[in-house]
Amino acid sequence: MVKFFAYLILVFAAACTSPWADVKHPLGQGWLYADSLQVPFAVQDTLQKARITVGIEVNDDYAYNNLYMLFTVKTPTGAEQQSRVQLVLADSAGNWYANRQLNGTYYMRTVLNPQARFSQTGRYTLGLKHYMRPDTVQGITQVQIRVEAAN
Repeated sequence: MVKFFAYLILVFAAACTSPWADVKHPLGQGWLYADSLQVPFAVQDTLQKARITVGIEVNDDYAYNNLYMLFTVKTPTGAEQQSRVQLVLADSAGNWYANRQLNGTYYMRTVLNPQARFSQTGRYTLGLKHYMRPDTVQGITQVQIRVEAAN
């Protein structure tokens, strides 16, 4: 019986791995173009793949059905890679793809890369900023980036 409980504890501990990075950035009334979310994390094993997700929380003041963002990966050597990302948050009729939360906001999480590979060990930094026409995008209350080991 003791061996059984020890086995359960080991299985539970293995299933509850902590993320490499999980940063939530509250924005208040809007997201300024100059306000870039920076997420540093360390890569110790180049064979381990990572899952990178982005979470966006918006309220009823958000006037668009999508969100364009600029996603940046800075390597330990200082090299940078950028890509544009579009998140579709609502359909053309204005129906949100996310459920309304208790605080009246809508939260959506999407996977940017389910199997990201990092070619060298060291400190990486992920950057995220909006890539919309207005300098300040109203109605975005929180942005989150999460990096964790991929299954």
